[in-house]
Amino acid sequence: RNLYKEYLQVPKNQVRQYHQWLDDCCVSVSRMSQFAALVVELAAKLGQAVPSAKAHPALKTLSGLKRSQQLPYEEVERLFTQ
Repeated sequence: RNLYKEYLQVPKNQVRQYHQWLDDCCVSVSRMSQFAALVVELAAKLGQAVPSAKAHPALKTLSGLKRSQQLPYEEVERLFTQ
């Protein structure tokens, strides 16, 4: 399972249940939140450091993610497979 991809897809009305599931599986919700923030930060820094990467659609999406943003399954798959 890719917990990060799942974390991006959780509907807002199911966040509490998802966090409970993470706790039950011994996954720290705060660490998942920190990881999500780190991905956004690294994507933004890569876009600044490598001008040709800045125009990449997946990098643009990653660098613009908000912490509580939910993405549709198709968009998450597109981010990591194209």
